[in-house]
Amino acid sequence: QTCALPIPHRGEALPGVSIGGFDLGGRDETDIAAVARLEAARLQAQPFTAVAGSTRLVAADAAALGATYDSEAALQAARRAGRGNALAAIVDTFRRRAGGIPVAVPVTIDEQVLAARVDEWQRQVGSGLANGSLTFRGTEVVVAPPSREIGRAHV
Repeated sequence: QTCALPIPHRGEALPGVSIGGFDLGGRDETDIAAVARLEAARLQAQPFTAVAGSTRLVAADAAALGATYDSEAALQAARRAGRGNALAAIVDTFRRRAGGIPVAVPVTIDEQVLAARVDEWQRQVGSGLANGSLTFRGTEVVVAPPSREIGRAHV
């Protein structure tokens, strides 16, 4: 004799799994992918503001900082959330009921683009202080105070 048991939520996100605050419970892969794409687009378009002293430095969006959000990776993570070995499944069942399992949209940073943006901000601010120094001439201590000129070495 054989017994077939249904597999609950097969091909669907488990209840309590969310992306960007949107509950994916019972949604199929097409719906999950759509939510992941919308959340990635929202994050990608979100303006970023940095503050240096009293100067506000604005990057138009995440791409201006070299950031790329991966909706496909978020889709895969949402499909895996709450599914794993037996112990993880038990723990995740409690997590899903206690507040859910939020799935983040992974981000990748292009370090060259980010470094170029930081360099640009540094030129905009242009009033950063270079480290000062102490020089010893015999028993005399010569103090070179911090300088507002970036990149200049004290001799």
